Amino acid sequence: LKNVCLVRNVPSLPKTENDILIDKNISLKNILEIPKSDMLFLYQGALEKERGISVMLETFSQITEKYHIVFMGFGSLEKLILKYSFKHKNIHFLPAVHPSQVISYARSADVGLALTENTCLSHKYSLPNKLFDYLLANIPIIVSSLSDIGDIIDQSQCGWKTLIEQRKLHAIISSISPHDIIAIKRKFKTAKIPFWGNEVKELVIFYYTYILNQQRA
Repeated sequence: LKNVCLVRNVPSLPKTENDILIDKNISLKNILEIPKSDMLFLYQGALEKERGISVMLETFSQITEKYHIVFMGFGSLEKLILKYSFKHKNIHFLPAVHPSQVISYARSADVGLALTENTCLSHKYSLPNKLFDYLLANIPIIVSSLSDIGDIIDQSQCGWKTLIEQRKLHAIISSISPHDIIAIKRKFKTAKIPFWGNEVKELVIFYYTYILNQQRA
């Protein structure tokens, strides 16, 4: 195809931190009674297959209990997650929260997880909402090595890419230190993150060019 215009469905970035409604009293570690010195990883969104959830569960069930994960959302895998949480003190579950509170909860985690599996083109080129929630919450991210998600991590340098394998995920998680998290959080001030302000320019140019060509025809 010729003259294809790619416009990504990405959110608008806030002009200042005050533009995001943040409840600074929300703390996932306090809610889950996790020691402040322990590290907390967050998966938020649909609890469904093909999102790397099974690999996450197996990984955290075999890692030191100083590394915690909380699944926050709803879906068909909720019972499986609860089953693991009963057996392992470092695996937690919380019901989905109102969209207006997502950033407030996310910002109190140490690392976000977005491990969409490459099972179809929709997944391969996906840009899930959770990815931008984590970025707006200014927390580092571990993502699957997919084209579009991976490009954002490459551009922003705000996280890590991995194959969705237990051995690979275990290696990355166990290598992350508090110093790494602090270093990445500093990058958010200058990170190159796609936002609607840039995408809409491409759309306007496309429409404008199309109208001109129609008038000339």
